[in-house]
Amino acid sequence: MKNIVSFLLVVLLSVFNFTQGQVNPDSTQLEALKNFRERMNNNLGVNWNEKTGTPDIITFSNPYSFATEPTTSARLFLKEIKNLLRKKDIEDNLNLQRIIQTDSIKHIRFGQYYKNVPVQGGEYVISVLPGGKVQSALGKFHKNISISILPVLTENQALVIAIQNPPENYDLKDSLILYRLIVLPKGNEYFLAWELEIPSYQNDEHWIYTIDASNGTILNSRSSSINEIIELLLPQSQANIFMRHPFLDPNYSYVVHP
Repeated sequence: MKNIVSFLLVVLLSVFNFTQGQVNPDSTQLEALKNFRERMNNNLGVNWNEKTGTPDIITFSNPYSFATEPTTSARLFLKEIKNLLRKKDIEDNLNLQRIIQTDSIKHIRFGQYYKNVPVQGGEYVISVLPGGKVQSALGKFHKNISISILPVLTENQALVIAIQNPPENYDLKDSLILYRLIVLPKGNEYFLAWELEIPSYQNDEHWIYTIDASNGTILNSRSSSINEIIELLLPQSQANIFMRHPFLDPNYSYVVHP
């Protein structure tokens, strides 16, 4: 089965060829990687995410135990790679979200927060074998965020803006199912935004709006009934790691690109 998964990944990856604006790791990150590799006796592979300039895949050729308890080992691993991520001690956090176990492997998910506000798309899943042996880390970290986390608009003011700009052929109700502040990466910028889940009058369909919390600009909107597709960026050199990973909810579909 593993051979089939690896073959399918190689086929998928060979189809796609992307060019995009690149953000490189800086000298501090490269020095941190060099030092970490030396401590790990070169037992380490890293792929850099070209959009964030931070690792999206870290693998150990020989899984390494930072502690015997899996979650403790994952936390210590993240502490070890702090400088690879350019993670700031006070403002940036990677908080435990949930743990999914498949066979004997625990996949421990940490979400990125900036000043206690969740960063959309910022997360790592650490795969840990029995005995606390870290096998890999898969995800993304947004470095150098520097924005105010004090919203100018309230969630109710953002709701009014959404209601005044409904989706085509839909009418939104004047109520909120869920709402939260998030940091939204968009291009090379970061925005403090309200993420609102709003019911509609059509078949009880809900809509999710993301609205700039400083000026009310609608940054995006989508129906919550649309099946989400999560893109996992896997380079061909690491294609045999995962085809399907419990990165978010287990029923999500995954599309793999290089």
